[in-house]
Amino acid sequence: LREWGIEEKTHALNVAAAQLGRAACAKFETPDRPRFVAGSIGPTGMLPSSSDPVLSQISFKALEDTYYAQAQALIEGGVDVLLVETAQDILEVKAAIAGFERVFQEIGFRIPIQAQVTLDTSGRMLLGTDVASALVTLESLRVDVIGLNCSTGPEHMREPVRYLTSHATLPISCIPNAGLPLNTGTGDAVYPLEPNPMAEMLGEFVGDFGVRIVGGCCGTTPEHLEAIVGEVRKRTTSDAPRGTS
Repeated sequence: LREWGIEEKTHALNVAAAQLGRAACAKFETPDRPRFVAGSIGPTGMLPSSSDPVLSQISFKALEDTYYAQAQALIEGGVDVLLVETAQDILEVKAAIAGFERVFQEIGFRIPIQAQVTLDTSGRMLLGTDVASALVTLESLRVDVIGLNCSTGPEHMREPVRYLTSHATLPISCIPNAGLPLNTGTGDAVYPLEPNPMAEMLGEFVGDFGVRIVGGCCGTTPEHLEAIVGEVRKRTTSDAPRGTS
């Protein structure tokens, strides 16, 4: 928000966003199907681990302070989960969680942290961190869910997801794009993966690999999400791990 000259609105905007999510949940939750608000916290656009003379020019403390302020406001607004998503630099994830921990110490309680990194088609983060290294780092940071989101569709997440579910001690999430975006030359990104194929792949991740949280990132529509919910419900049985969604 500092880039747009509205840094002073950070607290108010995040509180309002969380309250809007909570109000939406109240319209649809039932005693047997509660609804939860995830406070989505994306990357700052800086890359502290890089050698880029511009993008690396930020300190760990400055990043921590940024994430501290956002988490504080989101929790005040009523979120149930802090969701670090589309992470491209593992050092920035560390800074985010350090900021969260400061908030937790101040308020006297914790809320769950879901940390998701973004991998390219080679299975690495933007600065080269592979899925195994990312897993080791995330498991040391007191997070509650580890996952992947954005960048690619589920077809390119299959092997990283398989690795995570085979080696992680925490629940795994997978929230892909609706396929790799296509450049049409018009300035618009087109996501080619249709709802049913996407739902089938995510259903496989849940039923065969044991992924616990699925959803949709860029390019997904209400039709995608409806198909995903239907497919996951078909694949989860009464003895599935509680909380599979």
